Amino acid sequence: MTDAIIHRTCKIDGCDKIHFGKDLCQMHYTRLVRYGDVNRQRKPKEECSVDSCCAVARSKGLCQKHYMRTRNNGSVDLIPRQPAIERYTLAHSNLDSPCHIFDGAKTANGYGVAFHSGKLMRAHRVAYEIANGPIPEGMLVLHLCKQSRACINPTHLMLGDHKLNYEHGINDGTLGGVDRVCEPRLSRVDVDLIRSMRNSGMTVQAIADELGHVHQKIDRVVRGLTYRL
Repeated sequence: MTDAIIHRTCKIDGCDKIHFGKDLCQMHYTRLVRYGDVNRQRKPKEECSVDSCCAVARSKGLCQKHYMRTRNNGSVDLIPRQPAIERYTLAHSNLDSPCHIFDGAKTANGYGVAFHSGKLMRAHRVAYEIANGPIPEGMLVLHLCKQSRACINPTHLMLGDHKLNYEHGINDGTLGGVDRVCEPRLSRVDVDLIRSMRNSGMTVQAIADELGHVHQKIDRVVRGLTYRL
C-alpha cells in the first residue's frame, strides 16, 4: 500500500494554504512576483476628492462621474443642458446663416430626413416638434423662408393645412406649370420616408401633397409596384 500524498503548504507563518510555487501559496507567490514583497497588500480604495461625493476614485482622484464631467466640460460641476431644439440644430445644421440648413440625408426634393421617436420624418417637422410640441393630426409644417427646403430653424417654420401649402407653392414658384415628366426620381431615402409616413397613418394623397409628387407615384411606391427594396 502506497503512502498518502503529503501536500506542501505555504512557508509564510500562519498561512496554511496549499503550495503553489517557491514554497508559497498562490496569493503570496503573486505578491512576490508583482510587488517583490510577500506582505504587500492593495492600497485601500480612495474616495472621490469632490466634497459630499463618497464614490470610489477612478482617475486623478475623481470618481467616474466627476472625471467624465471634467474631461467633457472642464469642470466637476453639472452644466445645464441646452434646450432640446438648440442641441438638435447645433448637431444637424450649419448655423452660419439665418436658415439652419440640415446637413444629413435629404430627399430628391431637397428636404432633410431624420429618425425621431422611432420613425423616419422630415427634418423640419422634427425641429418643429422639438421646439413647439406635437404636430396636430392633418397639419403640415411649412417653411416661411424660401432659400432652402432643408432649413430646420424653428423660427422659419409654421403650421398650415394642404390648401395653405399649395398657395405657398404657387407664390414661391415651386408648384404650378411644372412638367411632371421632369420630376426628380425617388431615392432610397424618399422611398423609406414615403413608406414610413404611410405606416404612421397618413393617406396617399396627404403624402403626395406634402412631398410634392403626384398621387399615382406615391400609390405605386406604397403598394410595392415600384421601388421594390
